[in-house]
Amino acid sequence: MNLSSWRTDLELALAEANTPLLRWCMTIIGLVLIWLLMVAPLLNWKSSLSAGTERSYKQLVRLSSLRQNADLWSAAQAQATDAVKQQKQVFFTGSSDSSVQIKVQARLRQYCVTHEVAVESQKFLPVRLVQGLGHEFSVAMTINGDVLPVLRVLDDISRSPKLLIVKRWVTNVERNGKMRAQLVVAGYRAANVGANDES
Repeated sequence: MNLSSWRTDLELALAEANTPLLRWCMTIIGLVLIWLLMVAPLLNWKSSLSAGTERSYKQLVRLSSLRQNADLWSAAQAQATDAVKQQKQVFFTGSSDSSVQIKVQARLRQYCVTHEVAVESQKFLPVRLVQGLGHEFSVAMTINGDVLPVLRVLDDISRSPKLLIVKRWVTNVERNGKMRAQLVVAGYRAANVGANDES
């Protein structure tokens, strides 16, 4: 094979390559190569850089927020301390179980006397320990009176400044307009409240 035949073959191949179909194929192949070698790596690099920047920005915002909220954390701690003090005021206190039972009973009687409701019977139920709350002192009682005053007694129990919970409530309304209510009401002494405090 000599140089002139090789040159002739090259000229024929170039003449055939000048067809529109081959030109389009070469253009598409060129674009795919440019995409694969330049554009796709650039886009991947840009998206990873963007994700890293976004993570760094979010972390910076969180750290900045923590620093700005340091005073709020201190205020929240002070509020929590005040809440614990107020919670101590809600529980009954006394030097013995019987003294706390008497205080619960006295408070219930006070509500009945205030609204002129008769206490027919009452008895102390066994003291029990309620996990996470303290000792529960329950009083079972039967009260009798007009419907509205009995309901007011129940309302006073629910609004008591000391923690009182109506555990059971059964009512009967009689024909004469009187209501008889059988109640079990529980008062609480917190385990961490001083036993010698009086209230």
